[in-house]
Amino acid sequence: MADPVEPGSVFTREEPLETYLASRDWASSSMLRRTLRGETNVHVPFVSTSPEMVMGEAMHAFLLEPAYFAKNYAVPRLGEPADALEDPETLMGRIWLRPEQYESLLWTRDAIERYAREPVAQWLREGTKELSIYWTDEAGRRWRARPDCFTPEIILEVKTVQDVRKRRFARLRRRRMYDLQAAHYIDAVRRLTGKQPRFAYVTIEAFKPRALWVHELGFAEIDAALAALYEARASFSATTPDASAPGSTPAPRDPSL
Repeated sequence: MADPVEPGSVFTREEPLETYLASRDWASSSMLRRTLRGETNVHVPFVSTSPEMVMGEAMHAFLLEPAYFAKNYAVPRLGEPADALEDPETLMGRIWLRPEQYESLLWTRDAIERYAREPVAQWLREGTKELSIYWTDEAGRRWRARPDCFTPEIILEVKTVQDVRKRRFARLRRRRMYDLQAAHYIDAVRRLTGKQPRFAYVTIEAFKPRALWVHELGFAEIDAALAALYEARASFSATTPDASAPGSTPAPRDPSL
């Protein structure tokens, strides 16, 4: 396993996701993966309105940021007309979920509580959620990460998928380069804490028949992912000047300064 990295030039911010995504002077794992796929203009956040993406974002908000979910989502009750809702003008500006979508969110929350193989519910209750981490590496390159949840021992990444089975999810991991994201988060947390954590995906089939499974990366998988990460960062920095030089967006200030 890679040696722990002593905390260095790293700081954190509790901020809305929109603010985090606008910090273009700090490169993210998403930018790395999009560059490896041959995309251009990777500093512009990717936006999708597909049903899978909408459900995934709702799942993240419901499990990780309940206050954000309550403020930004609306769930009409079955048989209740829109004009009977409390403060309909306010609700019109929210993201509306169908009753069956909300049912899936409730099922997932209950499944996490019932999951017996790992204390997932405890990790999610006690862990640090959606914290933005910014750091400068030894080469002067600036990076950012926003893990879903992490505790002193493990990082959790919530993924809504079509199939939680091990082989199917392994193929999805390779195709979407999820382990590169995992390695980026591991590097961020160990720079922040001085300790290398474990890493696990909490995979959720959000549509019926529904299923939930936790896939933890082994030591060899983490080492391979970290090696691929360092290679990807070097390639990214060579082809993307904004990775190590100021861009058009002001960089966030270290709150300790």
